[in-house]
Amino acid sequence: MNSIYLPQHLKDSTLQDLLQEAESLSENPAQEIPKLMSAIMDIVANARKGSIEHIEIAKALKSYIHYLGLEKLKRMGIVLEYELPSVQDIFNENKNIEVKLAQQMEVL
Repeated sequence: MNSIYLPQHLKDSTLQDLLQEAESLSENPAQEIPKLMSAIMDIVANARKGSIEHIEIAKALKSYIHYLGLEKLKRMGIVLEYELPSVQDIFNENKNIEVKLAQQMEVL
């Protein structure tokens, strides 16, 4: 299965809340964010890893934040589609993500 735990079934307001929590995490790494950690633990379980290092959690959180942002852009109609990573790729913060824009954007 080539998917990660993305809140596709959630309302836009809930997705916005997750994005705000993700942004605060990058500013306050010690802050606990239950929703994001739950998502990462789901990813870990799907990867069938017995245990992970803190650095792996940090990398997965960073990747997850990127995908949350892409999901929001998709819902806004800016991004047409984006590539979901394999479960292993979520731990690779340097993974290139292919994105198709909905239309040519004009820079003002």
